[in-house]
Amino acid sequence: MKSLKYIILLAITLLLSSVCTYAEKTWEDTNIEKMCVAACIILEAGGTQEEEIMAIANVIFNRAKKRGITPYEVVMQPKQFSSIETFRGLHLFQRQIIEKTSVHTKWELAYHLTDLGYKNKLTDLTKGADHFHDTSVNPYWTASMAMTGYSKSFRFYRSQ
Repeated sequence: MKSLKYIILLAITLLLSSVCTYAEKTWEDTNIEKMCVAACIILEAGGTQEEEIMAIANVIFNRAKKRGITPYEVVMQPKQFSSIETFRGLHLFQRQIIEKTSVHTKWELAYHLTDLGYKNKLTDLTKGADHFHDTSVNPYWTASMAMTGYSKSFRFYRSQ
């Protein structure tokens, strides 16, 4: 009886691992990580000028470099980007976020900037900023950072 349970458990494990492998390959084939980064850029700055959109992309890639993680990991970390947190609160997941943002008029720009960032070819307009905030707020964390620049919609900072 014990060996039958073991065989069943092994069969289930193999079945699940093959499903996971297929799902991972499918997601990789659709560039899901880049799409999530582009979606975050749209959600944070889609209603702004192209330079501001590029600056938000800069912040994501600068933060990834500083922390030694991928840009995807940056945007998916809890409590990092308010727009992603809003979707998380609505229990919407990656594909749903992408579906909602990929129809935006500036999607192609956001995805192109993301692609350039992954290739280390994105010009940094922010002088190394790894944080930003909307001009309508003044977060507590700005006191410990150096402001690197500002735009009509955002303030940019570099952490020490």
